[in-house]
Amino acid sequence: MIHLAGQTAAPMPESDENQDISKLDCKEQTAVILSRIDRLLAEQGASKANLVRAWLFLHDPKDVHIANEAWDEWRSEEHTSEL
Repeated sequence: MIHLAGQTAAPMPESDENQDISKLDCKEQTAVILSRIDRLLAEQGASKANLVRAWLFLHDPKDVHIANEAWDEWRSEEHTSEL
């Protein structure tokens, strides 16, 4: 079992990521996080197709539809079923 928690759009410590998250909107930040999750899962020999549960926490609940757009695009890349 792989448990990932606390993923944010901020660059990870000791990484070569250098995005300025202050210039990213909610959808872009969500896409950064989901891309990172792809990479972390791949490092463990897994993929998003293996997901059992995911929780997204948003600064502003009004942005849920925007975050869902990024989520839907990310999920459709590999696996189309709903969680």
